[in-house]
Formats: sequence, C-alpha cells, structure tokens
Amino acid sequence: MNTYDVFVEVVKQKSFSAAAKKLHRSPSAISKQIGLLEEKLNVKLVDRTTRSLAVTEAGQTYYERCLDISARIQEAEAELRDLSDEPRGTVNITWPPMISFSKATRVLSDLTFKYPKIHVNLSVDSSILNLTEENIDIAFRTGVLPDSQMISTMLFSMQPIFCATPEAISHFGFPETIDDLAKFPLITQNNIEIQKKARALNPDLKDLVTLEHHTTNDLVTNLELMKQGMGTTVVFKHMIEKELEQGSLVRVIPNIDIPAVPVHLLYQNLDYMPKKIRYFIDAFKAAFNAEAL
Repeated sequence: MNTYDVFVEVVKQKSFSAAAKKLHRSPSAISKQIGLLEEKLNVKLVDRTTRSLAVTEAGQTYYERCLDISARIQEAEAELRDLSDEPRGTVNITWPPMISFSKATRVLSDLTFKYPKIHVNLSVDSSILNLTEENIDIAFRTGVLPDSQMISTMLFSMQPIFCATPEAISHFGFPETIDDLAKFPLITQNNIEIQKKARALNPDLKDLVTLEHHTTNDLVTNLELMKQGMGTTVVFKHMIEKELEQGSLVRVIPNIDIPAVPVHLLYQNLDYMPKKIRYFIDAFKAAFNAEAL
C-alpha cells in the first residue's frame, strides 16, 4: 500500500491503532511509516499524544491532496477495467432507512441480476456522509439539497402521512385536524423540530408539549411502536401501503396535505465515469422518472 493511502487512513480513523487494524498492520509499523513520511517531507503532519492524534495544518493540506491522488488512481484503474464489455465492480451506496421500503430495492436487484459482475455495498444511514472521504459512489438524499459540486437528479417524491392502529383510534378517538392530533399520543423524532413543522401546517396550533409524548431518533422504530398501538406517527405512505389496504393501519387527519419530500440521486462529478456507475444511474433514472410514491 502506498504511503499516502496509509496517511489517509490514519486521518480518517484519527488513530494509529485504528488505522493499523483497518489495514491489517501493527500500530508501530503505521507510526514508523508516517514518521518516515514526515522526515521525507520535512514537515509535521500530525500531533501525537498518548490518547489522541490531531492533524496539523500542513497535514490537512497533504490529506486533501492524497484524497485527490487516490481518486484519480481509482478512476484510471476503473477506466482500464471498463475496457471489458461487461460492467463490473463494487458500487458503494448510501441511503436513509425509508428508501429500503421503496421500489429502489427492486431496481437494485434487477440491476445486479442483469449485470452479475456488479456488486453492491450499501450503507443504510440517516446521516449525511461525505462521498469523497467515505469513498461513496452514489447517495440518495431527501429534502432540499445544499449547494454542492456534486451532480444530482430528482428521482421521486415520498408522501408523509400520519397513521395509527384501529385499536389506538378506538381508544383515543379519530384525529381529523392538527389540533386533534396534538391531543392524541404522538411518537415523534427527537432530531426533528416537530413544532416548527406542525405550525407550517397550522399557524394557530397551540404549543405541542413534546415531553408529554413519545420520542425516538429513528423513523423505522417509530413505525414499529405505532404498530403496537402506542400512538400515531408520521411515516411515508409507500412504507405502509399493504397495511393501509388491509386495514391494519388507518390514515388520520386525511384531509391535511403534508408536502411531499423529494429524493435525489447524488454522485461525484468525475472526469471519467466508470461503466458500473453509469449503468447504475441510468437504471434508476429509467425506473423512477421523478414519480410520486
């Protein structure tokens, strides 16, 4: 492995021992290699202490250059591999949990069936991962995208709705308005400003006392708790289509339209786009074409 790849891993892991474990080497070997690199460059790249490792200003500059070098080498290798007719290789993907309930999984399955030499490495994560630093080829992002040098295309939109079990409705009543909803046991996400979003639907809404309701930091967990009758929660319609059809879940405040959430496909603006990535992007564009779920 090249020295700059070792340095990149040290910076990513923020530890010699963690980088050594990732690279299957000893911490002393990693430390020695970084020391030789600093000696060669005649500059200090990292500040070492017994408990932590910090990147110097020079080290940060070198790290960014190393990332660029690594990306260019990967592009060159991919270009050579793509001389073969069949697309091949691993596509690194990240998407939030609600995408796993959509037909994106079927599109992904169809793609790998059609091109068996394409393999998928999928990270289901609600956090916003850095595509360059995390070596991610494709990201599915929801909502309004920040300004970025990445290329994006809108795939589809998801419709949020409030639901509850028939048993919960029988016990607590059927909420028809936002004000009714505030009196119904809620299961909300504690990492979302629920009052702000509720006021956008009804400016006259009285304060929601969130401490009197249930909260988690995960949409899928909220869905499972709602299915147990703990209250109502907001989910995306495509996640519970079968339950709505079967009547095991009921949509509440049905006359309130919550704005749909767009889903974008995001990828890096590369000088050379590997065939496996091009085929992936084309497959998803063709499958969705900005439809509503």
